Amino acid sequence: MEYVRNLDDLMLQINGTSPNEACMKIFNVLFPYPNPLPIGKGDEHSLAGFFDGVTNKDTKSQRECMPEQLLENLANKKSDIVEDAMNKNNVETVQDLLDIRQEVLQLRSANNALEFAIQ
Repeated sequence: MEYVRNLDDLMLQINGTSPNEACMKIFNVLFPYPNPLPIGKGDEHSLAGFFDGVTNKDTKSQRECMPEQLLENLANKKSDIVEDAMNKNNVETVQDLLDIRQEVLQLRSANNALEFAIQ
């Protein structure tokens, strides 16, 4: 940022700004970029490689959209999750499963209260 030479100048720059804008101004002071910023071309990919020297390069490849993989994941998605849970817990209705869940939550809550009381 221009005109920031000391802490007082920085405080004058961020005084009265939103927290998001203040964070960006402080970031710009700590990590100045002297070159002109790249020009956007209407999509997010134009700026994707801007910080390649600073960030992990592997995360860029993980963010790429793979429609075939998404379709395969949707096709393999289980549709009978409720039935599996009922079979594993030996219950006959969904209400029984919900009752067991409520009991577990109450027991966890009581356990947390006892641990807090002990400490």
